Amino acid sequence: MPGNDLIWLASARTSAWQQRKEVIAKILTDRERGQFEEAKDPFTGIWAFWACKEAAYKAWQQSEHKAFNNPKRIEIRFDKLFSRGPLHSMARIGKRQFEINGFVGRHLIFASALRADEKALRHFFFPGGNERAFEEEASRYFGKSLSLRKNKRNHPVLADEAGKIIEISKSHDGPLLAFTVPER
Repeated sequence: MPGNDLIWLASARTSAWQQRKEVIAKILTDRERGQFEEAKDPFTGIWAFWACKEAAYKAWQQSEHKAFNNPKRIEIRFDKLFSRGPLHSMARIGKRQFEINGFVGRHLIFASALRADEKALRHFFFPGGNERAFEEEASRYFGKSLSLRKNKRNHPVLADEAGKIIEISKSHDGPLLAFTVPER
């Protein structure tokens, strides 16, 4: 079950929370803070951590069907210090481990998470609010008519005409919508 997160950096720049030490202390574990302090760009660094944590949380929440409100329960370990380009890390929530992939660009950070025992993911990006375009593209991709719905836990899913469900993840920030689906 996928998880994703999208950070539009122009929107993030209007938020001052990433510069407040007490907020960073509530978000990052001691180990993560060590990696964060080595970052050349703390602004991008904290948002990269946040995107990875959010993607892992969404994937965990879909599989566990529970919620929690403590970002420190999610431990992120980057392969290398984050900079522009590909983003790769591992996330651990309790006994579950997730692989995080994505990218850090000039305008956005995108992260997606999947469990180690799951297959690859496919990502779709659309101008904000254009869910119909996603339904059409996902229908072409999976080869059947699909519609975007919310399940009983209020998570987005794709449903076919027979009621079969495909678990997905959806994020929206700035002018973009991002959808992550399991590869067919």
